[in-house]
Amino acid sequence: MDRTCENTMEVDVSFLKTLRGGLKTAELVSVLVAFICFAASSSVGTYLMVPGVETIIALFFFLLYFLKLNKKITMFFWPLIDIFNAVISAIIIFIVCAIAVAGHDNGGTVAGGVFGFIVTILLSVDAFLLFRSVTFNQPASATKTEQEKSVFPKSAN
Repeated sequence: MDRTCENTMEVDVSFLKTLRGGLKTAELVSVLVAFICFAASSSVGTYLMVPGVETIIALFFFLLYFLKLNKKITMFFWPLIDIFNAVISAIIIFIVCAIAVAGHDNGGTVAGGVFGFIVTILLSVDAFLLFRSVTFNQPASATKTEQEKSVFPKSAN
């Protein structure tokens, strides 16, 4: 019997070369650095929890797109979920980092706050680009071609 396995994991290396992949990678690295800075400075739990949770969420979305799981798990509209995550996370991280930078003299806490501001900017750009690329019930003729407008370019495979 010749059986083919259709549950193989695909890796989209071209994702890393796109603007979207670069943003996701930069978000992941920046929020991880913010978390490490807060942890090294023995900051209070809130300063650790927010970047820690966002690190896990950023890793999830990175792997979702890098492993093309968004094409296999189609019951969710992933770009919209990603937009909501980016907006909410940017607001929460901005508030926590503003408090961290304004209220502490500890170098690690201030550095974590600065990296948190970088994460806020990256998340805001990510949400803006995603929102611009998502069409809500618009006919295809009313928008640019999918390849020109999409933040998720089609790969050669």
